[in-house]
Amino acid sequence: MGDGRSRRKSTGKNAARLVRVAWTLAALAIVAIVAVRYSQTPKGNVFLLESGFEDRYDRVQEDMGGRIVDAISSLGVKRDEIVVDMELSSEKRYLVCNIRADIPDDGSLIQANAAVDEYIAVVGGVVHSCREKQEGRAIEMEIGTKQHITHRCYLRRGTFREKPEKKKKEGPVIAIVVDDFGYFNNTLVKEFLGLGVPLTISVIPELKYSEKICALAKEAGKEILCHMPMEPESGGGDGGEIPLVRADMERGEMEKTMARALKTTPHVVGMNNHMGSKATADRRVMGIVMDLCRKRDLLFFDSLTTPKSVVREVADEAGVANARNDIFLDNKAEDTRENMKKLLSIAEKRGRVIGVMHVRSESLQELKWLVREAGKRGMRFSGISGMAGVQAAAANQGGKT
Repeated sequence: MGDGRSRRKSTGKNAARLVRVAWTLAALAIVAIVAVRYSQTPKGNVFLLESGFEDRYDRVQEDMGGRIVDAISSLGVKRDEIVVDMELSSEKRYLVCNIRADIPDDGSLIQANAAVDEYIAVVGGVVHSCREKQEGRAIEMEIGTKQHITHRCYLRRGTFREKPEKKKKEGPVIAIVVDDFGYFNNTLVKEFLGLGVPLTISVIPELKYSEKICALAKEAGKEILCHMPMEPESGGGDGGEIPLVRADMERGEMEKTMARALKTTPHVVGMNNHMGSKATADRRVMGIVMDLCRKRDLLFFDSLTTPKSVVREVADEAGVANARNDIFLDNKAEDTRENMKKLLSIAEKRGRVIGVMHVRSESLQELKWLVREAGKRGMRFSGISGMAGVQAAAANQGGKT
C-alpha cells in the first residue's frame, strides 16, 4: 500500500513538472515569435540599429523617409514636388537622405516641424535639431534615431527655385526602368515605390493590378510607362491574357489594341516594348505606334530587345521624344551586381545611362546597393522623361549611346 501511494505521488510530481516545463516552453516560444515579429517592424529595426546591427540602417532610413514624405504631404504639398537626394555623412560611413519641399507662403513652419515630429515618432524617429534659415522663412531639421542622423529636411515658404542658396555641380545621371509591374500588389511593389530616388515604373496593361499600381506609383511620385507587349521574333505569342501588338495587324486593329492597353495604365508618360524584337524592327509597325504616341503626347522608350530596332529613327522622324536602353541589369540574377558596376562606368564616361531591371526581390536588394554606390560617386537619378531626347542629341554630336 505504502509503495503504491509513493509511486502515485511520484507520478503526480513528474506530471506536474512536465506541465510546468510545457508551459515554460510555450511561453518562451510566444516570446520568441513576438520578438521576431517586433524585429521586422519599423520600431524593431530602430531598436536593432541602436543595438549595433548596422545592416538595419537602410531599412530604418526607408521607413523614416516614407514618414517624412507623408508628413510633408499632409501640409498640402504634392509628392512629385518633394525633392529627394542622397549624400555621404560627414564621417563617410552612411548615406544621408536630403528631403526638400516648398510649403505654401501662408503655411506655418511651426506646424510643419510638429507634423514631421509626430509622423516619425510612429516609427521610432526623433528630430535632433531644427534651425531657422533665411530670416525665418525656412527651417532645416536633422532627423533620425537617437544615435544616427538618417535625414536632413529643408522646408521653406515659397520656392527653392526662386533663389537657390547654392547650386551644386550636377554629376552623371542614371535612369532605371523597372519592368513587369501588374501581376501582383504586395510588399515588394510597395518597397520599390517607396525608394527615395526617381524610378520609372513600367506596368503591363490589362493585368489584375495594372490600374492600382499606376495609381500608387503616381502617388509615390514615380514616372510610369505602359509596358506594351509586342511581337517577338519567336515564342511569347498572344495567349489572350494581355493585349499584344503583332506585326501583321492592320492599322485600325493595332490602334485599338494600344488604346485598350493605355486605358488600364493611367497616368503614363510614355510607352516601352515588352518583348517586341519583331515589332520594333518593323518600320510600318513602329510608324503606327509613333503616330499614336504623338497624338497622345507620349514618349517612347526602346527596351532594345534587338539590334535591328528602328525605333529611334522612326520616332525622330515622327517628332516623338524617345530614349533607349543601355543595359539589362538582371536578366541573370548572378550577373546583376556586375552589370550595375558596368552601368556606373557608363554613367561616368558619358554622363548619362539608362538601365532596365525587373520587379524581383533580389533585384530590389541590388538596386539599394546601386543607390548607395551612385550617391558616393556624386551621381543622381532621373525619371525616363528627363532622358528622352538627351541620348539622341548626344549621338548627333558624336557621342556614343
